[in-house]
Amino acid sequence: ISGTFIGDYDGRAVNLGDATGIVTTISGIITTTSTTCSDAACFEELINSAIDKFSTSVTDESLTDAIIAWAYERLPPVKQLWDTWVVTTSFDSTTGTNPF
Repeated sequence: ISGTFIGDYDGRAVNLGDATGIVTTISGIITTTSTTCSDAACFEELINSAIDKFSTSVTDESLTDAIIAWAYERLPPVKQLWDTWVVTTSFDSTTGTNPF
């Protein structure tokens, strides 16, 4: 979480207003590199492992914990995210691209 949503990179405060009841969708791309995989099966396992780790962070609420911790630790803090949560059933993934 960075960029203009939180006041650019200079730590300045941004008045985002009350975020109560706001629901948003976050999309992302998971990338990975390997110096040990030399075939499609190995890389497929690496891709699936990365997706599983992120999926687990959604379902076990550790992503929620990380967002809240970041919101408190950032200077200035992002109070709008102090009472936030990630819907634990919301993770969705498309097929990874295997370079082999």
